[in-house]
Amino acid sequence: MASNDDVQPTSSGINDKTAPSRDVSVTDETIPAGNQHCAPTSTPIHDTATPATEDPVCEVVTTPDKPEMSKTPSVNAGKLTPMEIGKPFQTRLPNVTLPGPADGIVFSLDNLGVPSGDILSEEKDFDVARIRISDGLLTVFPKLEGEHALPIPIQTKDGKMFVTTFLLTVNPDPKSLWKDIPVPEGTPFAKPNKEAFHSDDGAMRIVAASQRGRTHAQQGTCRDDDMAFWSDPATGRYILVVADGAGSARFSREGSKIAVETTVQELSGKLTDAVWDSEGGDFTNDGNVCKVLVAAARTAVGAIDAFVKERKTDLGSCLADASLKDFNTTLLIAAVKRYPDGSIRCATFSIGDGAIAWWQPEKARLLCAPDGGEFSGQTKFLTTLSVWKDSYDVIQKARCFTFQKTPDEVRAGRFFLMTDGVSDPFFETDNLLRNQAEWDKFHNEQLSELQLFSESGEDAAAAAATRLLEWLSFWSVGNHDDRTIAVLGVSPLHPVLSRNECSDEEAAKPGFLAKLFGR
Repeated sequence: MASNDDVQPTSSGINDKTAPSRDVSVTDETIPAGNQHCAPTSTPIHDTATPATEDPVCEVVTTPDKPEMSKTPSVNAGKLTPMEIGKPFQTRLPNVTLPGPADGIVFSLDNLGVPSGDILSEEKDFDVARIRISDGLLTVFPKLEGEHALPIPIQTKDGKMFVTTFLLTVNPDPKSLWKDIPVPEGTPFAKPNKEAFHSDDGAMRIVAASQRGRTHAQQGTCRDDDMAFWSDPATGRYILVVADGAGSARFSREGSKIAVETTVQELSGKLTDAVWDSEGGDFTNDGNVCKVLVAAARTAVGAIDAFVKERKTDLGSCLADASLKDFNTTLLIAAVKRYPDGSIRCATFSIGDGAIAWWQPEKARLLCAPDGGEFSGQTKFLTTLSVWKDSYDVIQKARCFTFQKTPDEVRAGRFFLMTDGVSDPFFETDNLLRNQAEWDKFHNEQLSELQLFSESGEDAAAAAATRLLEWLSFWSVGNHDDRTIAVLGVSPLHPVLSRNECSDEEAAKPGFLAKLFGR
């Protein structure tokens, strides 16, 4: 998402320091009797782009006096007063954040002022946290947010008993602070908060998903991303388009919708077999296929402009002062042609951030030139008129990419389109987008587990798209934009022809993949 300059910041939404928060409360029954406790300033949740807990007001909580506890020393972890064996002792632990690691949060007793060498192992389970003391270490398993005092009876090796009270502030799980506010009824150009798409013609499968970002959900605003697809199994042609509306543009959600729909409509009718065949053996970005892509993108700009002008009167005040910038959106296009032998050709076009890439083991390739500005998080838009000041030939050479893959490469690979809501969390810089190891990591550690291409059939394809949509809820610190991704790959093969059901020798025979892809 971005503002409305020619080169525009793409981040907007929640300011982490001023976002909605939930106070950390003091639980009376967990404060040791006879002590006055002033809650220290809570350290921020360690998530620099999520709603953070505001610093709680320092308040005094008074409980009935008990003389034997009134002189209990209290220390912070950074300013230690050594504990005297046999006397009550109180120390503050560093703040922790839910949910905490499965194996607990570990502190050194010596660093907390507790002489660990004289203490036997101890474990105590509270409603708010579980505490374990063993081998000179204190392990905390937090359960509930809040300000807690946890008295632990400790026994020394010589049989003495005393109580050490650990003061613990537990910050809430950052994920729990995010709201999911519905879009108000009657919002102009509202669209579903999430959607999934699948297509499987027996040769290639497309699975795609788009989800409203947490920033939009927190504010009750619309998803700005959009996507559209088209395929013709008879001719082996596929079109995939995704777009990311600018968060600062009032009606960018409609701009992205018009852009993807117009592009698909243009390419499905004009990017014919004759155009593909005109490329000959040398498939480059200055050929006829890329010319059609650029023209389709320019037509999408015209469609948005015409929409603004036509609807100003229809919607009255809603669009009375609207301009093309109010519909700012990025646009990523991929057109694929599948041939009878199983090979493919692909041409891409993009304006804005996000990513288009082909991945296969040890052979990934970025197929776009992300538009960055002077500062991090800036981009350009399809509707940025300065983009179109150059001739179509210049634009075509700068913004179009082409590649072709053999049948074996097609079978091994995957084709990705994604908005920056997906690319940014996994590829923080443009250089990382060009890094093979990062693409291997993305595929193997993220999408491989989703098994998007593991089972055949319409139901399996639909289930794969649903899994992809669910995956879009992944947690990434500082990344809460809308998320859209489309993946194209070989359709799961017929059981008789599957590599799982046939020998490597059979799969290696000439014509094996042509048989699978044959028209």
